[in-house]
Amino acid sequence: MEFPDTNFRILARKTRSGASGKKVSGVLIGKIGDSEERNILHLHYKGAASTILKMCSHFYDTKGKRHDMNNISQKRLMFEKVIEDMEHNGLRPFAFACGQTDIEEIKEDTGLDLLAIIGLKYHCQNEIKSEMEALRKAGVTIKMVSDDELPAVKAIAWELGLFSSQSSNINVAMEGQEIREMTESSSRIEKVNQTTVMGNCLPNNKFLMVEDLKKNGHVVAFYGSLTARDAPALKSCDIVITENFRCTEMARELSDISINDMSSLSLIFKYGRCAYHNIQKFFQLQLTALISALIISFAFTIHSGDSPLTALQLIWTNLIIYLLGGFMMVMNLEGDTSQISLLLRGINHFLGEQGVRKTMIFDTFILCQIFNHFNVIDLVKKEVLKVVFHKYYCFLVALGTVMVMHILIVEVGKDVASCVRLNAVQWTFCFLLAAFSWGFDWAMKQVLASLQSYI
Repeated sequence: MEFPDTNFRILARKTRSGASGKKVSGVLIGKIGDSEERNILHLHYKGAASTILKMCSHFYDTKGKRHDMNNISQKRLMFEKVIEDMEHNGLRPFAFACGQTDIEEIKEDTGLDLLAIIGLKYHCQNEIKSEMEALRKAGVTIKMVSDDELPAVKAIAWELGLFSSQSSNINVAMEGQEIREMTESSSRIEKVNQTTVMGNCLPNNKFLMVEDLKKNGHVVAFYGSLTARDAPALKSCDIVITENFRCTEMARELSDISINDMSSLSLIFKYGRCAYHNIQKFFQLQLTALISALIISFAFTIHSGDSPLTALQLIWTNLIIYLLGGFMMVMNLEGDTSQISLLLRGINHFLGEQGVRKTMIFDTFILCQIFNHFNVIDLVKKEVLKVVFHKYYCFLVALGTVMVMHILIVEVGKDVASCVRLNAVQWTFCFLLAAFSWGFDWAMKQVLASLQSYI
């Protein structure tokens, strides 16, 4: 196509939206200095292919010849099929059209000439794709919402692996208008839960989406927010993650976590989940020790009229739990962990005097708390044991220190800890009884795993 050396003047511009909010832009131009063709104005449109196609009655072929679209059988249907195939293959259909007019105003134009239909492919960085894949593998459900038109959002979601035409769910993509038009809360919650991509999404739509996801039992994290209009949705979310250099000041003030780029998302989720689980384990340790001490003291007091655990011994127990538990809370171990609550019974019939029995109860109780830490971190697993030895050796140092101090308290601290010295047989009995809890926990896990494989 040749472009003569001609000057044009722009007379008008206009942007309009077609079906589903698909936008097109038009411009009206005229030649400068040509009085004979002064009344012939040129109209050019670009935008969403489906909207442009409805405005056209003719098209140009590859040889530059103009054809009537309605006179050629199935030609319009062929163009519609091309546009549909582009959308299904992750492309954003884009079209160009032109026409002539003698009115210096852009109206609702029809009868334009279709020039070309192209498919735009969004290119996303491999780091972002890897980040999305890591989040999905970690069990995070990703929903992409934007105020851009739906085809553009679908094209980006396709490139990120969030959307595909092979999806069995017919509601994976929707317009923001659809959620606005739903009046029944139950049907809206169900559709929002199924939706993966939402285009033409207004701030109020994002707020409704967050509320519906929370009603369905989800923990909702919001990432993004480049404008202050998203404030209602941000306030409603459980977690708000923003970027330091791309978000507004209001969004950063409402955020719980602020990062430099998207590459940190999977690490945030990984360490956040680790901290959450470790806090749960620590509470389990505290609850186990509390219930065990309560039952031991209650049972032994009823039997002999005196508690086997003194206040100083309970303080030493709490010190062990907090010391080893503190090191455990910073661990990031692979594999699922679980714990059983071990309740000790008093050693009432072991040979020896009452002072020996009390000391053995105290000794076994302390050793059980130590082995309970092993239960929590699944130390029997080879991969966990390897990680502990290579990355968290401080835990082993603290464990050795606690064991040495405990032996000194039992053997030397007679007046301070109200203990009596134990012989080798008594120490072995206490150790084996405490280790039984660890073995029992491992055996129960194996049995439950075997039963689950048959179900």
